[in-house]
Amino acid sequence: MIDVSRESIIGSLKRLTGGAMADLVIVGPNSVDAMKEGLSAAGNGGTVLLFTPAKPGEKLLIDPNNLYFKDINIVTSYSCGPVETREALRLIEQGVVSAEKLVTHRFPIEKTGEAFRLTAEARDSLKVVIMFE
Repeated sequence: MIDVSRESIIGSLKRLTGGAMADLVIVGPNSVDAMKEGLSAAGNGGTVLLFTPAKPGEKLLIDPNNLYFKDINIVTSYSCGPVETREALRLIEQGVVSAEKLVTHRFPIEKTGEAFRLTAEARDSLKVVIMFE
């Protein structure tokens, strides 16, 4: 495991992989800097999944030669599109899927900080909801 608060992702990956780097990189933060680092973390033939968009107005500059000569694939993903959303709602409506069971934790607005901490730990939480009552 790499603790990015204490060590460099790129340096640690080089050390852990003997310089081969990652086969798959999933970039979660909506940050161009994170996207650049994700591209740098991919090894030859690797895939970089951009899971979130950049912040409005940000631009990602890419050296196409780096992509070409390292054979890096960039894939984007968003949780779902309109067709999938309609299908998910239909399954919930029919009782096939219980949306209630997806929410693992609920917090009042006063405990927003605690909710964010729990989510960031990514251990026992699936969906955390902040309640406005």
